[in-house]
Formats: sequence, C-alpha cells, structure tokens
Amino acid sequence: MGYRKQCWLVAAFLAAWTVPVAAGLPIAREKWSVGILGGGQRIYGDEKVESSIGPGLQFLIMQRFRPELKAGVRFGYTELDFDRDTASGLFTEILNLDLLAQFHPVEFGRFRPLLNVGFGIFNFQYLNGNRYFDGEAFMGLGVEASVNQNLALQLNVTRHWTTGDDLDGQRGRGKDGYLCIGAGVLWHAGEILFGKPKSSPALPAETSTAPKEAVTVEPSLSEILSQPQPAPTPRTLADSVRMTVAELERRVREQEQKVETLRRVVEEKAELVERLRQEIASLGPRPAGAQASGFDAGYRQALQLYMDHQYEQAIRAFSALVRDYPDDKNVSNCHYWIGEAYFMLGDYQQAIRSFERVLNYPNSPKLDDALLMLGRANLKLGDTNQAAYYLDRLVREFPDSEYVQKAKQYRTSVR
Repeated sequence: MGYRKQCWLVAAFLAAWTVPVAAGLPIAREKWSVGILGGGQRIYGDEKVESSIGPGLQFLIMQRFRPELKAGVRFGYTELDFDRDTASGLFTEILNLDLLAQFHPVEFGRFRPLLNVGFGIFNFQYLNGNRYFDGEAFMGLGVEASVNQNLALQLNVTRHWTTGDDLDGQRGRGKDGYLCIGAGVLWHAGEILFGKPKSSPALPAETSTAPKEAVTVEPSLSEILSQPQPAPTPRTLADSVRMTVAELERRVREQEQKVETLRRVVEEKAELVERLRQEIASLGPRPAGAQASGFDAGYRQALQLYMDHQYEQAIRAFSALVRDYPDDKNVSNCHYWIGEAYFMLGDYQQAIRSFERVLNYPNSPKLDDALLMLGRANLKLGDTNQAAYYLDRLVREFPDSEYVQKAKQYRTSVR
C-alpha cells in the first residue's frame, strides 16, 4: 500500500470520528469512560496457516450517549504467532486504532451483556520487515459487571475481518482475520452507569414531597400541667420545677420542628399542583369544535392520573406517549413526569434514569426541573457526590431558574 493511500485511509478514519461530534452529538465530561483490557489473539488466514495464541493489550476511551449505548476509540498492541509450511516461528506485530460501539440490550442487576461492533485501521509488521496498513471490521459479544460506582469489569470475544490478504504473509483465496479474547477494567468519570451506588455517610433527612407516616400528636401544655405529679419534698421542690420546665421546653421544640416539617410539605405540594396546572395550561385552549391531537389528549390524561396520585398508571400512560409519539416537541416532559412518579413511589434508581433522559433534549423546558430532581433522588440514595454535581450544575447553567434557591438549600445539606 503506497504512502499516499495510507494517508487517505488515516484521514478517512479520523473524519469518521470527528464529523459526528461536530454534528452535535451530546459530549459530556462526566460521561467519559477509560479502560484497559488484556488478552489473547489467534490468527485465521489461509488453509496452510497454523497459529497459536499471542498476547495483546488494548486501551479504550468511551463516551456514553444513552443509558444502553456508548461509543469511542480503541487502540493497542497485538502479536499473532503462527507457522507456515514454508517457514516457522513467524509472528505478526499489530498496532490498531478502531472506532468502537458497545450496546447493552438488557440489564441484570450489576451485570449487563454487551454487543461490540466497529471498524478501524491497523499497521502490521513481520519480524523486522516492512510495515503495512490495512483496514478491519469486527463484531463480538461480552459482559460487563459493576464493581462500584465508578469501576466495572469487562470480558468480550471479538471476531476481526481484514480488508486484505497479507496478514498471514501469503496470498490465498480469502481475506484474513483474527479472534480476540480480552478482559479488563473500565473506570467511569463520575457517573453511575448501572448497579447501586456505594454507601455514603448519613445525612440529615431530606424532606419528601409527601409525608410517609402520620405525625404523632403530643399532649398539649394544659394536659401536661394537669397530669398528677408526685408531691416533692421541700428539699427537691426547686429541682422538680426546673425539670418540669426543661421537659416542657423540649416538647415545645419538638412540636415546632414537626410544624415546620408539615409547613414545608404543604408548600411543596402547593408548588407541585401549580406546576401541573401550568403544564396543562401550556398546551393551550382547544379551538371550538376542534379535536385534540392524540398526544395532547393522552398527555392531559396522564397528568390527571399523576394529580390523582395514581402513579403507576401515570407511568404507563407517559411511557405509551414516548413510544407512540417519539418526535413530539413535549416528549421530554413525559420522561420528566415518569421520573416524578417513580420518585413518589420511592424507586429513586428508576427516577434517576428517567430524569437523565430529559438531559438528552438540549431544548427541553424541563432541564432545570430534572437537575433539581436528580439532586434530590441522589440525596435519597445517599450519593452526596452525584447530588452535589447536579445541584451545582443547576445553579451554574440556569441562574434565573425558580429552583435555584431550593437547589442551594439542598446543596447546603451536602457539605
């Protein structure tokens, strides 16, 4: 392969990576992953080529675009050992650079199967001979297992097909290729991909939008005073009075705290009801005699289910809208209200996944709402680092949001 052709091949490869990024795909630092995998490779060439397993080392730099999809680049070094009928003890040294996509179709707790697909270029050499460029495509299967919030283990088996027939040193009837088995670790830069977050020190309880248990009514001041008290002796009368006053002060403080908690719950309920009313009003009045669109009608019904505290039914209704109207301008709102419903049901992991999907819509009117709820949901799970990240991001990116003050209040509890 000539030098000019090699340069064109490298340029085409780099363009295939940079053009999608320039086209506006969401790239975020907190969604990067880096990894290192070691393993063995076996060459598949012409019929007379017999090979053993050679060592290899691969480095990954990945970007998460969706909960089930990440893509990036992979580069590394590989040796393919083989013998031929005309020579023995030969090996091919490969330096590869690939575009890689990993798709996770399902999730089983801390385990997720994966599908590897991609293409790339590689440079190879026989012993101390000349070096050559060639192209390759590959596909394979594997599994990824979460160790903790930022670390995962990965095992995969990948079949590579080359575009040429020079890898094994001889011309034959078909193209060459090799099978790669690799295992290693991936480190995620500050985002939970799956699994439960690691435990954090206990924080002051964050107020939920709905009380989870009835408030116990303490005796009133008159009831406390009317309770029979043992007659103190003259020597302990002053001590008894001081103890009674201290007990009364303690109970008064407890009652004040409970009143403040109920006041905050009522305020948050009122805010939520007002947001729902504004949400319905934003759809606009329906012209006389006109029929509502399928999305608008379904959206109103789903919001009403949420207002009626029928959260599971609301989740199914909003999910149906996402499935049937994926291109509607308000589809990001459906992801947000699905997250709100999961939050009210106490399923904070599912709530986080739904709120994160809102962030994939740069023009969504629910971006600041989703960032606030991501902070609150992570507080519920005890993940203070993630909570602080989302709350700081809300204050920084939406300084005029109505939720900035509330985000600062929750942020104070993280410190």
